[in-house]
Amino acid sequence: MAVLLQQLETRRLALPSYVLAYRYRRSLYRAIVHGQDARCVFGKAPLSIGKIALVIVLVLLVVLGVLGILAAR
Repeated sequence: MAVLLQQLETRRLALPSYVLAYRYRRSLYRAIVHGQDARCVFGKAPLSIGKIALVIVLVLLVVLGVLGILAAR
């Protein structure tokens, strides 16, 4: 199927753009970051539910420890 030149579309891109491609647990991930506007970030990060839960538990333990020290005074 032939495409006419009039049907082609071009889009301007503002540079710099940073492209990061990496493998994590046999999956390929790609992130694209627009160098002029931090709101334009594309891609998804691999998440570990266990690590997220561990960070939440550690933060809660630190907060409870600080509150316990303040209550003992």
